[in-house]
Amino acid sequence: MVMLKTQTSAPIWVPDGYKKLGWHAGFDVLVGPMYYKKEESGEYKFITKILDKHLNAHGIAHGGYSMTLADIFLGTSVFVASGKKPCSTISLNCNFVSPGLQDDLVECDAKVTRTTKSLVFIEGNLISKDKVILSASGIWKILNQ
Repeated sequence: MVMLKTQTSAPIWVPDGYKKLGWHAGFDVLVGPMYYKKEESGEYKFITKILDKHLNAHGIAHGGYSMTLADIFLGTSVFVASGKKPCSTISLNCNFVSPGLQDDLVECDAKVTRTTKSLVFIEGNLISKDKVILSASGIWKILNQ
């Protein structure tokens, strides 16, 4: 399901408190829908659902899709951690731990581990049903720094 700009309600699988993540056009629409919420602690949580369009020929979430989610979710956390400055992925290391299955709800935990004047280091996991689908770590460049 692609949420178009004219759609205002989230699918029924999206828990209360989550807001739409991503642009209303372009690549985010092809990958999504994706949602986020800010916890009282200040941390962000992300959620999406594995749909038919995200599957590979074997009926499991395509590795490129999982890596894209990691890049978007971790990158969003980096953007916030940088003071909402534009950032670009320098390095994203991913380990495929278990398969993501159609209709699985996928959550992401992300933690910034270090920030410098021009770089942000982060790690996180894509999780479904208490199993890690993908673990990732990355470095983002704060642009114009």
